[in-house]
Amino acid sequence: MASSTALASIFGPLLIITSLWTLLYKENMKKVIDSLKKTPALIYFIGVFNVLLGVIFINSFNYWYMSIEVLVTLLGWLFLIRGLLIMFFPKMLDKMIKTYTSSYIFFSLVGIAWGIALTWFAFN
Repeated sequence: MASSTALASIFGPLLIITSLWTLLYKENMKKVIDSLKKTPALIYFIGVFNVLLGVIFINSFNYWYMSIEVLVTLLGWLFLIRGLLIMFFPKMLDKMIKTYTSSYIFFSLVGIAWGIALTWFAFN
């Protein structure tokens, strides 16, 4: 099983890159989301994948003392909750997407900050 540092060194840069892409390519982001909404099988797969990642993170790193493990554990809980919402409440996905697209700058900045924190702890 991977260590929390290894996961942080993977997901930190990934969060930074995807959040920057969202900030810089808003129109492409909207095209991707529109395409996603038309493919129920892909939505289900994304839900299952998020649940899988969430369960792996939570089972491996369910630590709540202030260190890198807290960031990894929180990321796992977010994956799990998002995956369950997507799988069991697919109609709610439209509301989630509308919230995200109307506040994409905020969510992108949070993603960048979280990615920087994960990367900082992983490589320091």
